[in-house]
Amino acid sequence: MDAHWQELANSLPRFGAEILLVGAFVLLILSDLILRRPQSPVLPAIALLGMLMAGVLAAWTGLEGDRSGGYLFHGLLVVDGYGGLFKVLIALAGALAVVASMEYAPLRGHRRGVGEYYAILIGLVFGLYLLVGATHLVVLYVALELVSLSSYVLVSYLKDDPRSAEAGFKYLLYGAVSSAFMLYGFSLLYGLTGTLELYALPDRLAELDRGPVVALAVLLSLVGFGFKIAAVPFHFWAPDAYEGAPTPVTAFLAVGPKAAGFAALVRFLLIGLGREELFIRLEATGLLALLAILTMILGNLAAIGQVNLKRMLAYSSIAHAGYALMGVVVLGELGLQALIFYLFVYALLTLGAFWALMTLAELAGSEDVRQWAGLGWSASLVGVAMTVFMVGLTGLPPTAGFAGKLLLFSAVWTAYEASGDPWMLALLLVGVLTSVVSLYYYLKAPYYLFIKSPEAPTPAPVAVSSLSRLALLVLAVPSALFSATPLFPWLAERVLQGLGGAAF
Repeated sequence: MDAHWQELANSLPRFGAEILLVGAFVLLILSDLILRRPQSPVLPAIALLGMLMAGVLAAWTGLEGDRSGGYLFHGLLVVDGYGGLFKVLIALAGALAVVASMEYAPLRGHRRGVGEYYAILIGLVFGLYLLVGATHLVVLYVALELVSLSSYVLVSYLKDDPRSAEAGFKYLLYGAVSSAFMLYGFSLLYGLTGTLELYALPDRLAELDRGPVVALAVLLSLVGFGFKIAAVPFHFWAPDAYEGAPTPVTAFLAVGPKAAGFAALVRFLLIGLGREELFIRLEATGLLALLAILTMILGNLAAIGQVNLKRMLAYSSIAHAGYALMGVVVLGELGLQALIFYLFVYALLTLGAFWALMTLAELAGSEDVRQWAGLGWSASLVGVAMTVFMVGLTGLPPTAGFAGKLLLFSAVWTAYEASGDPWMLALLLVGVLTSVVSLYYYLKAPYYLFIKSPEAPTPAPVAVSSLSRLALLVLAVPSALFSATPLFPWLAERVLQGLGGAAF
């Protein structure tokens, strides 16, 4: 057997999570054709099982990749603990999106059925897995396009809803433009260095003189990442897409692509460009810090006037992208630990908030928070859970959100003490001040649920499905506790091994 086929044979077993997702995709399509039952419970069961098995397999192959070397297919992809952690997060978010879709009324009554809906959701997760592990610019771009195309379809899935169709169209336009910028940046990097491999870029770039073409290539390449994480000024798609999409899709888009986007961005910065190349020769620390500051300010200020809670959470997700970017600016081991922990906490709180929103909107018949007056007393579990999620997203103790922001702010302060960089101090000040501002809009939901008197008599207790109650409990209890923090240093040390040797 020649070297090419030997490499393929060695790579396929460690590519098992992605192969499993492809198998689940095919099985969903065939099951939908054979069963001919639009609302068959078999379809979400296949999707759910595929997500969970892919998450478990990704965790195992990631740890195995750390021990034995994780490069696949002649260096096109890498499997390591760092990527495995993000894949587990994506799989859990996808599994919750599947379960939430089973509870979402517009999908339950969808006349065309939902077989292709779950299949596209599986395809989106597959694209995110490729994005997390890509170490080649072409694979990175193809993965980003697969994620984007799947997202466009899911956002506009409710074709009878004008908001959904409009959201998908706007998302498509913004995505096409950002992809073009990113591809042009990649082409410039290839023209300058003659390579598309991330690990070969730093040495090639080091041979070049600092100049406008190198800076332009880097800036254009970052546009695609900025679009995927919804950072300013690439955020315009997020409010309309989040508001118009089915709520389970919105919840997943706020978590899965954002986590994968940050994972790929860190690989691109640390591995593809090298810390010295990017932060010293191009002096881009200030640019990334400015991006984080603008994202935090715009996201929080724009959320203040929102009464549609889905739209408010969309602007909130923009603001949280700014907070997470603080960890990218700091980089180093401390910054990455804070970033990873923050993304997990953000995912937990955001998925819970959207699930509570889906339940309350169905009970009240509206996503307008003003229509929820007094509803917290008649649906007490949902109201208390929503309060926990809102307080956690604000970053108040003793919630996990406080732990996440504390780690981020501590990393920024440590970097400021070490370097005296005024950008670090500016990041810290803006982060704290915008967190205070966010109190106003995050506490709108608890205010209307429990304090604002309803115009009509307080409704009697309403029924909430057992599945929704269980999901809210599972998401709210850890969100309200501080217990994840002591385990984090050990976890971070394990998952950063895959990046550590090359990045630090």
